[in-house]
Order: sequence, then C-alpha cells, then structure tokens
Amino acid sequence: MPRSLRSNQKIPDDKSDTVEHVSPPTCRQVKFNLKPIESHLTCSLCQGYLKEALTISECLHSFCKSCLYIYFSQGKTRCPQCSCVLGPDPYVTAIYDPTLQELVDTILPELKKSDEIAELKYYLDANIPPKEKYAEEIKRGLITALVSDEGQTTNDDQIKDNDSETMTRQLSGATIPIQDCELNFRLYPVNDDGQGHAVLPSLKKPLVRTSGKLHMIQLKKFLVKQLGLSIPHTSLEIRCKGKKVGDEHSLTFVSLTTWMNPDEDMELRYAFASHHY
Repeated sequence: MPRSLRSNQKIPDDKSDTVEHVSPPTCRQVKFNLKPIESHLTCSLCQGYLKEALTISECLHSFCKSCLYIYFSQGKTRCPQCSCVLGPDPYVTAIYDPTLQELVDTILPELKKSDEIAELKYYLDANIPPKEKYAEEIKRGLITALVSDEGQTTNDDQIKDNDSETMTRQLSGATIPIQDCELNFRLYPVNDDGQGHAVLPSLKKPLVRTSGKLHMIQLKKFLVKQLGLSIPHTSLEIRCKGKKVGDEHSLTFVSLTTWMNPDEDMELRYAFASHHY
C-alpha cells in the first residue's frame, strides 16, 4: 500500500487538543489533552501518526514500518532520529511494537478505520487479493464504507451484486501472511548469586511482550535503559533456569531450547556479569 495513505495524517484541528475515548463495558468517556503525548505517537520521518509501528531495539525510537523500510532501502544504517549505528543489516533491529500501535489505534480509532477503508480500496482497484485480516470484518462492515470514485460513501443499495461477489471471491482467495512470532516473558533480577555481589533493582513491570526475534544483547540494552543504569550493557548477563544465555540467542531460541514450557510465560533473570567485578 502506498506510504501516502497514512503519511502526515493528523486529526482535525477541532479535536487536536482533547480526545474522547469511550470504554465499551461501562460507556465511560475519558477526556485528555493529546498534545503532551503526540510526539510519542508520531513518526519523525513522515510527521504522521504511527502505522504498523516498528521500534528500533538499539535505541527504542519508533517509526512507521513503510517509512523506516524506505529509509533503510536508501542504504542508510543509522537511526533516523538519533543516528545510532545499527550495523550492516539495520532491518533486523526494527521490531514490530504491538503495544505502541494498539495505543495509537485506541486513542485515534478514526485513523485506523480510514486506513482500512483506503487499504482495501487500493487492493480492489489494483485487483490484488486483500489481506486475510479483512476477510470477515471488512466483508461484513467496511464493505458499506468504501468511497466511490465521485467521493461519495456507498451503501448496501449502491453496491452491485457482482461487485460484492468479486470482493468476496478476492477475500476468500487471500493468503495468510507469515507474522512475526510474539511471546510473553518475565524479567527478574537474580536475588543472590551466592558470592555476595550487588543485586540489581527490579523492573516496575516485569512482564514483557515483544518479538521472539529479539536477541539477548538487545534485551540487555533495554534493561540498562529501563533500570537507569550508568553501565554498559556488556556488564550484564541474562540467565534462564540458572544458565547464562549467549548474546546471539533470540527469545524464541531460548524459549524452545532452555525454557521448554509452552504453558507458562518464560522467566529470565538478569545480573551483573562475572567480569564486571
């Protein structure tokens, strides 16, 4: 889908100061000022709200997926925001951030809705099978909200039977894309290493959900930042079931080879590395 469908997409001026969020179970309305947090919800490359948010594991800056991939395709290997060196293959440092994207979609649901309509229309106009995620939701709901060539919103009476059949056929023939595997795990400090060494502080929120592709070296950098430590990430080590985990291993690898308990969230322990002393 063209990058321009979301780039620079801002909420109207009359809604820029205050956003209302309705909670379905109780129908309560929560009003808050969007301005103080707007910078955390926008992509610095396109200046629009985040779409398919990717967070760079080295520095934790976030961007739209399409914006960041276009940036990397130009041969650039540094973070667009802080110029952090990302190595020869910067794509591996860009990890999908479902929590951040869910926050954007919750605060600004009208953007997600308009994106879905624009994306589906793009697929249909180009005669490309839409993504599988649209198979039920769009076939039942957004099918009535497609914008016609004249700029008018269609309704059930305006959609011809053959158009509906074509859309249904395209949706049913869509393939399911391979998604990045995400997993939950818990991070706790090693309480006592038996040698009288200092114990690191605990995270305020030890439960983490992220991509299984995240490597231990990136997890160490995350810990240094979250704990406010003034030490290099190399001064830390990660353990699973008492065994030290190598920097090159991913969360998925550790889960399958060391934790080996799919029914429970994996537990990882962090401590000062032995060479730190």
